[in-house]
Amino acid sequence: MYSELGTQKKKIINGLIINSPQVLYISIKFNK
Repeated sequence: MYSELGTQKKKIINGLIINSPQVLYISIKFNK
């Protein structure tokens, strides 16, 4: 169940990154 949710979240995040490079920049900023 958790892995399925993680995969779904990953797909959403990947979709956002593809659609908006700013999201990628923001996520990198928050991860550091």
